Amino acid sequence: VAEEISFPIVAPRHHFALHLPLCNRSTYSVSIRFNSLRGTPFSFIVSKTTEDDQIVSVTSQDMSSSSSVMFLLEPMTTGNLELRFQSDVTGIFRSPLVLQILSPVRSFSKPFYMNGVCLPALSPSALVVDGITKFITAPEKVIDSTLHSTIQALGAAESKTVSVYEETFFSIKPSKICLYAKLTDSVVAHVKVQNDGDFPKRYRMFLSWPFLTTSPIEGTLSPDSVLIVPVMLTAANNLTSLVQIGFICFVSDDGQVLGAAEIRGC
Repeated sequence: VAEEISFPIVAPRHHFALHLPLCNRSTYSVSIRFNSLRGTPFSFIVSKTTEDDQIVSVTSQDMSSSSSVMFLLEPMTTGNLELRFQSDVTGIFRSPLVLQILSPVRSFSKPFYMNGVCLPALSPSALVVDGITKFITAPEKVIDSTLHSTIQALGAAESKTVSVYEETFFSIKPSKICLYAKLTDSVVAHVKVQNDGDFPKRYRMFLSWPFLTTSPIEGTLSPDSVLIVPVMLTAANNLTSLVQIGFICFVSDDGQVLGAAEIRGC
């Protein structure tokens, strides 16, 4: 399981969902529980991957400060864990999700963390851009209450204006980017970004750690033009987790999220 899961930047009341497989390749049933904090913009759902998969005894329990879901995964089956980030208010967010195996052998695993940024459709200052860049690079180190308050203030200012979203957006292919690297190797994928709008659009690119690129992080993309962005994963980054889950995201000068794609590496 990835230690850090970073969601693409979203606008208020918009969401982004990630789907992770839950695989039981053993010959016995496994009872699992997920625990999460209540009152956060992160949520999760456990479901079947196919009709042939068997997930039984799904139960939920809500407590004052946390929620849990318990389920039984039958032998040689795969379930689906959907993680969702959606916020009505702007800011930066970080919350743990704890996986606990209850049977056949009771054990605990350390939590993995979900990270997200909700940005209003107003021009972000250089301070906000720099703060977001630091947060998506090292979310476990950058819990900046000042940055959170600043982004919240932008959201409050946006709510007092009439926000008009242009029909200008970027399409990103593939929508899910997969990078598989050996322990001593580096691997690169080429991402196609196209401006599907009718006007040139200035953008700022955000790329979560540990993924890297050699492309400029700022620029202008003309209508119907295509930008090819190399996205890299390298073992030289001293990765502590076998699986990396992050994103590439493009935001306009006025704070509008133009497009985003999920990145997975291992």
